[in-house]
Amino acid sequence: MKTETIPATPDLVLTPDHKYFWKGEYVPGNNEILKAAGIIDYSGVPEQILQDKMILGKNVHLITKVYDENPLFNDEIVKAEYPECVPYFEAYKKFKSAHDFRPIFSETSLYSKRWRFATTPDRVGHIAYKGAVYLAVVQIKCTWEMKSSVGPQTYAEKLAWEENYKQKTQKRFGLCLQKDGDFYLEEYADPNDEQDFKAALWLWHQRVSKYKTLKGEKQNDNRAA
Repeated sequence: MKTETIPATPDLVLTPDHKYFWKGEYVPGNNEILKAAGIIDYSGVPEQILQDKMILGKNVHLITKVYDENPLFNDEIVKAEYPECVPYFEAYKKFKSAHDFRPIFSETSLYSKRWRFATTPDRVGHIAYKGAVYLAVVQIKCTWEMKSSVGPQTYAEKLAWEENYKQKTQKRFGLCLQKDGDFYLEEYADPNDEQDFKAALWLWHQRVSKYKTLKGEKQNDNRAA
């Protein structure tokens, strides 16, 4: 089944260095918001490991997105051009089969006018889980373990999705793709995820506008291009 294409939020620009601009005005991304609040913190991880994981994650996200959009995608391309991604790709295929996952939204940036932040959900789609089918937000990770910070991350994605498309999601998940070619799926259902994200978002805006301890950015001509 081919992935249904849903457009990005109009007037939203995501730059190569992962900065969001809404009609030329800088707006925070959900990960930036959570990092500023200390909810996401990689300070204890060596820089080289972070860089390696970032590259791996970027490539795995690209491969799985192309696969979702084209079921006839040639696996040999992955083996030839991205050999380090092969087990993670196999894990993603296992996940889709095991949970009959049918994505309707993939790696597309959204802006929340109400809450004034942007985000790029990994996936929104229909998933079979514990005997029922749900419309769910799915965050894809290629890490050693799923962190509790995925809770407010996926809540932010849920918030932006539902505002833009007027369609309620019923579940939030973290999908951990593992180096051995397996996966595990973790549900995030803590009601405090909502308050944690909204508190972090409020604090970000207060630090920019009131306390002046964070700076917004301006979109220059290069970023607008």
